[in-house]
Amino acid sequence: MKKRTHLIIIPLLLLIFSGCGSDDQSNPVFPTHTSEMAITDAAPTEEVITKAVFVWVVDHLPDDLYSFIGDLPDHSFVDSKEDADVTIEIGDSNLIANLVFTLAAPFPTIVDDVDLGIVQSVWTGTPQPDFGVEQIIVSDEYLIMLSNVLGEPNPSTVLVLEDDAMLDHAWENQGVWALILFDQIEPKWKVIVVDGQSPIRNDFNAESYPLNISISLNGEQDTVDEILDFVKVQIPRKYIRDEELMTTVIVTGVTAMARGTAWEMDEYGVLYPAEYIGGLLKSADITHISNEVPFVENCPEPSPYQLGYVFCSDPSYIELLEFVGTDIVELTGDHFGDYSSDDVLSTFAMYEERGWQYYGAGVDIEAGRQAITMEHNGNKIAFIGCNGKGDVYTPTNWGQPGSVECDYDWLTEEITRLKSEGYLVISTFQHEEIYSFKPWSKLKDDFRLMAEAGAVIVSGSQAHQPHSVEFSGDSLMMFGLGNLFFDLIYGGEHLDEGLIARHVFYNNEYISTEIFTIKFISYSQPRLMTESERDELLKELFEVSGWQITN
Repeated sequence: MKKRTHLIIIPLLLLIFSGCGSDDQSNPVFPTHTSEMAITDAAPTEEVITKAVFVWVVDHLPDDLYSFIGDLPDHSFVDSKEDADVTIEIGDSNLIANLVFTLAAPFPTIVDDVDLGIVQSVWTGTPQPDFGVEQIIVSDEYLIMLSNVLGEPNPSTVLVLEDDAMLDHAWENQGVWALILFDQIEPKWKVIVVDGQSPIRNDFNAESYPLNISISLNGEQDTVDEILDFVKVQIPRKYIRDEELMTTVIVTGVTAMARGTAWEMDEYGVLYPAEYIGGLLKSADITHISNEVPFVENCPEPSPYQLGYVFCSDPSYIELLEFVGTDIVELTGDHFGDYSSDDVLSTFAMYEERGWQYYGAGVDIEAGRQAITMEHNGNKIAFIGCNGKGDVYTPTNWGQPGSVECDYDWLTEEITRLKSEGYLVISTFQHEEIYSFKPWSKLKDDFRLMAEAGAVIVSGSQAHQPHSVEFSGDSLMMFGLGNLFFDLIYGGEHLDEGLIARHVFYNNEYISTEIFTIKFISYSQPRLMTESERDELLKELFEVSGWQITN
């Protein structure tokens, strides 16, 4: 598993509320306690009287962001900033909370990113149909706070709803997006990048994110220090985006470093396939590769014109998997048993030497069935997988090491057990192949079975072109991602297209998925799609998935 450097980010002071700098410091929405309080710290026979510390809070902060301070015996709220020893207001001098707001749209939304100006235009009354957004929904609790960033809201384009009604309303009404707290992100929302920043990405920088509002304690420093640690502990978690609670996992489709792919690697260098997407793959905390082919010493010289379907990879090719940051290797593939048992075992050994975990294959059926489990930043994640074709593709059926056939009764019980132990389960398949956006009904039934058992992600590793996407409850089913490093560019329509999924976990919950689209430009080399290519693919993909598309 890759290690990241954790930075303490001091968020940018975006905007001071109008009440902070005005002559009128009234604050009628907060409780007022102006009397002094007695506290006893010494022996019972001694009466110790200390002056209360008076706290003023800027208007329009959520009640639970500050109300617990009133529980301290020697602190009271006042309604005038001038009478306060300590203030809670917008700023970053003694940071206690970050309100990171997220621009969210229904998952089947084509647009990926906008400038803040687009959001402000809709907010103040000018719909933006070219971007697919004509109305923004927000909760009443945050309306005024966001107004200080975005301007005066127009009632025709800003709708106030209860938090639990927003998602359904957006999915049912085309062109409706939402502004929600980071804590409110859930899988059926798509997080829209604003001014190049996204709070679900590892490289998020609050200082350059315009929808971040910082809350701080201010006053005489000794007094501030007295209560600062207490406040930080008591602040509700939803008001703090803590990057040490987040894990990103990239899941990929077919890798088979053989035939034309291997031929180009020999011609142009082992790392040639990753020239355009290597940075994306290794940007995740955990990177999954589904490698179908064993490493074999003296593997025959590759050719794009090779006849037959028996594949191997030269051991030197593992450098490509190292370069893209591989952490987890799925071995459910059809071709993992193409060569000898010794080659399978030596491939296991190569992964083990590098500290990579693998699943979907083993020295026998029992070993091949086992999930791999890990914990990263407090997120408990499990991978489990199998070959849905079975028969000739699963050597463990014959008592030899290799891929394991799906046993659905065992799988559902194991996924249920893992879920009960707090694991977020990613279930992947090598399954029946079809050259269409719409997969077989049997494949979809098996995916739903995994989701109903408790897997939060169910992903197809078998497809040579992208398949449709669905939700089962809050579980995401991606029926096929297409190729990652394999040579089927010239095999038919859409075989030069693929998907890379980056799943986001926070505080041991699955919260979001980003879909990256790739296009092959040679036997081995994919690049990220252009905007028009991506729009065309996603529209077709979402339509097949049965979803109403937002631009």
